[in-house]
Amino acid sequence: MSSVSIDPTQPVNTNAIISFVAGILGWTLLPLIGTVVAICYGRAALTEIRASHGAMQGEKLARIGLWLGWAHVAVLALVLIAAPIMTRPITVQLPGTAALQTFSHAVNSPGAQA
Repeated sequence: MSSVSIDPTQPVNTNAIISFVAGILGWTLLPLIGTVVAICYGRAALTEIRASHGAMQGEKLARIGLWLGWAHVAVLALVLIAAPIMTRPITVQLPGTAALQTFSHAVNSPGAQA
């Protein structure tokens, strides 16, 4: 297990903290807003931390917030792609019929045979 040394004289970047908290909120209470804030503030925090040349801490917080934000975007994209595919009606050809009928119609019609 690695230990992380925290220097109390180095300030933690505020944008990194905001990104981390927003990344968690993006998965829980504020899905859209939290995700956007996590990504934007995470990028800003990493830029500021790199520009400080070691005078600021919080790179791990910023990276975690950034990853949480982008992971949420990826999951949302997969859901938006998969939802129309998963909700399409299933079509089956019943024995003795030439036309395709939707599965829900075949199950719900009283004279249908399996």
